[in-house]
Amino acid sequence: MIRHIRHKIIGLLVLWIKIGFMAYNVKVRPEKLKKVTYRDLLKIREAISVDAFTKLLSAIFEEDVRRIKNKEKVKISFLMYDTSLWCGNKLYELFKRDKRYDVDVIVCRRHDNRNANEDKNFQCGVERLKKTGVDVIPVYEDDDYNDVVADVLFFLTPYDGTLADQFKFKKLTVDRLICYIHYGFSTNDMDVELPIRHILWKEFVGDKEFGEKLKKQIARNDEFIKYTGYPKLDYFYENNIGEEKENKENKTIIWAPHWSIDDGLLYATFQDNYEFFLEYAKKNPEIKWIVKPHPNLFFSAVKSGLFSSEAEFARYMDEWSSLPNAEVVVGGNYQNQFCKADAMILDSASFIAEYQYVDKPMLFLRRDTQTFNHFAKKIVEASYTVDGNDLSGIEMFIHNVVVNGDDYKKDIREKTFKTSLDYYSDNGMLASDNIVGVIKKYF
Repeated sequence: MIRHIRHKIIGLLVLWIKIGFMAYNVKVRPEKLKKVTYRDLLKIREAISVDAFTKLLSAIFEEDVRRIKNKEKVKISFLMYDTSLWCGNKLYELFKRDKRYDVDVIVCRRHDNRNANEDKNFQCGVERLKKTGVDVIPVYEDDDYNDVVADVLFFLTPYDGTLADQFKFKKLTVDRLICYIHYGFSTNDMDVELPIRHILWKEFVGDKEFGEKLKKQIARNDEFIKYTGYPKLDYFYENNIGEEKENKENKTIIWAPHWSIDDGLLYATFQDNYEFFLEYAKKNPEIKWIVKPHPNLFFSAVKSGLFSSEAEFARYMDEWSSLPNAEVVVGGNYQNQFCKADAMILDSASFIAEYQYVDKPMLFLRRDTQTFNHFAKKIVEASYTVDGNDLSGIEMFIHNVVVNGDDYKKDIREKTFKTSLDYYSDNGMLASDNIVGVIKKYF
């Protein structure tokens, strides 16, 4: 009770000093916007009613749109801490080819967890993204980038703790607009109540079920939520998946281990099977492996005590890279690997849904600490599953489903995709076109 009263008082003080009580009459003065931060807005939210706060946000956004619309060029930046979060080149290219927009991609090396393996992973991801023609600005240290100048900033992560101070959304002034594209599908309900959702201008949602959930649980009007699908998955609608496979005789399997060994979602089964997968790849050279570890695994494998040092984990990954039938892939733009592979074995979260877009068998590795929302449960039920420590069960999947082609869950998988994931059929357009269309309505 005391804490709530204190927050309300602080919010009222901020409202008085930085915006003025004119905010109650929803008359936002343009000169005030450069002095108010999004953190200030979150404080004000504690002090006034939902309706009053919604009107205040609308007034601020309307003033921002009016000012930005009058600019000769609209500056757009995409922001992430690792290129594995990248939302896909198509959306970037649509903005880039339009002379109305000046667009770049800022990749800020994460601040909450750092080690040599993660740093190497970061650099490799940046170089891979640059090679695709994207204008990447890597930020290694805080002083590599002084001020965020974008008019519209697309956050690809909602977590402030991963970013340098100048990129934390709470520290940005409200004279720029914040959009959010989640880096992956939500497979549980832990990330619904995120602070960023209370001050966003627009959020572009990947699946309609999650969009409806946000409308019910976030105390705002529905204008900030737009169900578009995920732009990085447009690749699968535009490309002939069958043509991506180089060698149709030998089978290719993606192994995508999650990071959450003893923290976070607790999805990971890596601790139970990491030795098995490496030995299996060595003994079965006729099967090609694409190892796609979650970026957080590069520090969690050591932090959890599974590996004694960064060097020991690096040796494990190097052993994979040295195999003639394996490659380790980090960073974003992994869609072509999805297309080349014949199957995926994983305990990751968002990949559960992402891999459905190639219509190939997937083996999900279970652990009793895993929790799923209704959306993810449907997808897991339409997939092959075994416990993560059931090594013989994993082998049976590889032999029966992948090698021999007994894909008996194909029908239910395709039905689930149509009802829960097919955003192109729902909207009649690709996610990237949808998002660009929304922005162009304003600028």
